[in-house]
Amino acid sequence: MICLMKGTLYFAVETKKICHMAFHLLGFADEDNSKYIKFCMEEVYRNYPAIFFEIAENYKDAKESKQADLANRIIKEHNRILKEKELCYKIKDLQPSKIH
Repeated sequence: MICLMKGTLYFAVETKKICHMAFHLLGFADEDNSKYIKFCMEEVYRNYPAIFFEIAENYKDAKESKQADLANRIIKEHNRILKEKELCYKIKDLQPSKIH
């Protein structure tokens, strides 16, 4: 599954289809899908965080528990990163400059 996801990630053009594919491939997973989920979090989420979060919102209440688990992990990670950014923006030296 990781090889299929790598091929999709590295050679597909449409980002939404790439993110949907990450969830669809979980339907073929056996019981231990921890390596695949780790790959999705490290590679797919790192490359397309906003779109993967948007797609995960659709899968958070999925009938397939594996899909819901991945979606909840993505949502949790995305919210954690947003909170960290908000905390950084409160520090004057870390605020984006007014020029940019």
